[in-house]
Amino acid sequence: MNRTAYKLLLASLLTAGSGVAMACEYKAGETEFVDYATCRYGEEAIVVVDLPQGSSWDHCVYQLEAFRPEKLLAVTKVRNGKEEHSINSRGNIGNPCYLTKQQCDKALDAFQASQN
Repeated sequence: MNRTAYKLLLASLLTAGSGVAMACEYKAGETEFVDYATCRYGEEAIVVVDLPQGSSWDHCVYQLEAFRPEKLLAVTKVRNGKEEHSINSRGNIGNPCYLTKQQCDKALDAFQASQN
């Protein structure tokens, strides 16, 4: 009886945890990355920073966490009515997001200075 109760408890915890992950599903071309990030991390944890005119990307999407530095999640742009994105991944050396990180960090610093 006790073992069955533990198995049932474990199964319900796994189901509850996967439900949140399934609810925030990202589909390229259908879902905007900002909406996905807001669903997954919460509205207070996401900051979208505009890049200056002339940049190859339009926005940088950051995740904010208490007592940790900001984390660049992705850079996005809208071309021909569809959103294109580059998710930050250090494993991909030619990743545009990784190469644009310095511009994003400067834009984030300017954004934070304007908020204070």
